[in-house]
Amino acid sequence: MPFEEYSQYSVSNFSHLNRKLMNEKDIHRYHSQWIEKYTRVFKGSKAKTVIDWDVRTSKSLKEVFTSAAFYMESQSAKKSNSWSAFYFLSYYSLFHALLANVYLLPDEKLESLSEITHSKLINVFYSTFSNAKPYIVNGKIKEMFEVLKYAREYYSYQMPFNDFLYNQKEINRPDIRLPYFLRCCYQLASLHSEIIEKVFQKHGKVVRGAAQLHRYKKETFLRAHARPHPVTNEYLLDPSDEFRMRELISASAPTSFVINLEHYCDEFRNYVGDDEGHDSYPVVSQQEIFTFIYRTLE
Repeated sequence: MPFEEYSQYSVSNFSHLNRKLMNEKDIHRYHSQWIEKYTRVFKGSKAKTVIDWDVRTSKSLKEVFTSAAFYMESQSAKKSNSWSAFYFLSYYSLFHALLANVYLLPDEKLESLSEITHSKLINVFYSTFSNAKPYIVNGKIKEMFEVLKYAREYYSYQMPFNDFLYNQKEINRPDIRLPYFLRCCYQLASLHSEIIEKVFQKHGKVVRGAAQLHRYKKETFLRAHARPHPVTNEYLLDPSDEFRMRELISASAPTSFVINLEHYCDEFRNYVGDDEGHDSYPVVSQQEIFTFIYRTLE
């Protein structure tokens, strides 16, 4: 039985995960393991726990959009022979794909995730999903991460006069394999978001807009979704984040990617932009990014 059979939604797509595990026994085992782990989170949970997991699931999907945007922009950079930008964007596309999943791990403290180190991120992801049975993500994802990190740092600190890295056997055109790992990460985070939602519906309770929790909701959201300005210490939020924070204050509950995906597409890069002085639209369109995500998740 594939992972889709455990879903509440007919549109969910976990094809890469199904192919990796191959058999019904391992799929059932994986699903059951995480049902148990998230049950320990939500059974008898307090309001602040529910708020935290609302923020975690929304941030996870936002990380998927960030990752997809970086990936599509990396391909645009490659076409224009902007190799330093290509390696930077490729590396961070994988970084944020990993982070989308690590945000959904109960053992990782929410308040620490916005400052997680790069080495801890890959090590936590690898030990959880690639080096523990039933090995749901190919372990070569760690090698991909290290190769992209090497190339990014090479261009950042010892930039070569000639762009020779891409076809070197030690680098070996990494963007050919990168989309596979990104899709695995997106589907994995989506699967976990559905498990979280299912367990919460059974054991949790929606946290309404109680005035005494407004400050906690706001601080938790800001810590995950924004950064304080180095001079003013104020948080700068785009209109989408401001709207999302108001939703959190009104009612808090973790929700799956399936529920939020269309809403995020409506919000993503559709309000304001730093486009003053540009004569044309950016090479990478919102539609290209949406398509990459949709074809992976649905």
